[in-house]
Amino acid sequence: MIITSDTGAFRDVTSWALQLRISPAVLGSSEVHVAAGEPTTSRRQARRRQQVFSRSTTQPRGIDPPVSGSAAVLRCPYHPGTVLADRPTSTQPRRSGSHICEHGWVDLGLLNASVLVTGGSSGIGLETARLLIEEGALVTVCGRDIDKLRATKAAIDSPNLNTHRADIYDPVQAASAVAAAVEHGGGLDGVAAVAGRGHHGSLVELPTSDVVAEVSDKLLALLNIVDPSLLHLTRSRGRIVGLTAPTAAQPDPAMGAIGVGRAALDNAIAALAAELAPTGVAVNAVGVGIIDTPRQRSRHAEARSPLSYDDWLQQQAEQRSVPLGRPGTATEVATAVCWLLSPLASYTTGAILEVTGGLRSR
Repeated sequence: MIITSDTGAFRDVTSWALQLRISPAVLGSSEVHVAAGEPTTSRRQARRRQQVFSRSTTQPRGIDPPVSGSAAVLRCPYHPGTVLADRPTSTQPRRSGSHICEHGWVDLGLLNASVLVTGGSSGIGLETARLLIEEGALVTVCGRDIDKLRATKAAIDSPNLNTHRADIYDPVQAASAVAAAVEHGGGLDGVAAVAGRGHHGSLVELPTSDVVAEVSDKLLALLNIVDPSLLHLTRSRGRIVGLTAPTAAQPDPAMGAIGVGRAALDNAIAALAAELAPTGVAVNAVGVGIIDTPRQRSRHAEARSPLSYDDWLQQQAEQRSVPLGRPGTATEVATAVCWLLSPLASYTTGAILEVTGGLRSR
């Protein structure tokens, strides 16, 4: 099928349909004509620009006419070899809505959204950064290990990615990470506070100082980033996403310190959500279960288990009685984080999106 307009022809039917928000399934004729006077996607986006990610003190970013640049593509996982739509780069106007293909594959509408990802050089943070880049976001990743940051830059290899070395447990360095994200993205629309470290062991086995440090670390990893972000997030009516886990509500003696720290973080996220709701800033969390991450690989090495890593991780899921009967992946968690950062979750705050295989975090 060839679709013509007064200004040209489109030979990629699906791309055209998605750009004009028409389901490809309803295109029944062999030729479709679009009048020159019909609003284009760019003009329609410009009119809707202030609905999502608007700036209260400056003109919203992205409403200038698009300029040329390299393109990324959106691919449906059900047809991985088929390009659904050419995705413009960050030089193009920001979308406020989403595109859904006939298989239900959603474009989250994060094009040009400025997002800071803490702990983005490995595990869930790295996968979150990768998915955000695929959505066209302007992503700043911060971490302490410069070698890991360089590896992240090489692995993702996108001009939309900025890396910044910072220890988020230091408030000054955390503020510098926020400033780097604001500079890179021209503002700040979201924070994925997914960095963390843990002290494994029971409350009896661990020194009291370790337990106190666990609670402190969990709170600092969130609050040190939230504090310098608030001015920018209030302007953009942005979003904050943290991580919690079932141990916050269902203590595991073997992870006593982590459970106490998670409970404190869970409470802090709920309190922030209530406090910041009047400003339009949404605060949510993703509940994580047994997830295949570098941290789990470290635990496997420390356990000196005779089992292979995969078998050991499966055993962990079974011992925790995960209803789905398997461990999860970093991609599964990162997908939930990205959704909560997106305009599609604009009416969601104070929630926990469970990616736990059926366990409950609250």
